[in-house]
Amino acid sequence: MINQLMCHKIIVTAPTVPYKVINRDGTTEIISNPSEFPDPHQQTARGCKLLEPMVEATMIFPSEYLGDVIELCEVARE
Repeated sequence: MINQLMCHKIIVTAPTVPYKVINRDGTTEIISNPSEFPDPHQQTARGCKLLEPMVEATMIFPSEYLGDVIELCEVARE
C-alpha cells in the first residue's frame, strides 16, 4: 500500500473530533467522546440533529499513486 511506496509508517486511530448535538428544544451539546452519544432511541425522542465537522482538502501527489490513494481513502471510510 501507500506506506510501502512512500517508506513511511501510517498510523490510523479512531476519530476524536467533536460533534454538535442540537436538541428539539434548541439546546446544544458538544460531544467529543463516542460513549457520550445519545442512543438512537434518545435521538428520536429528543429530536436530535447531529452535526459533524467537515474538511475540504486538496491532496497533491504524483499521478502514479492515484490508485493507491483512492484505495486508502475508501478503506479509511469503512
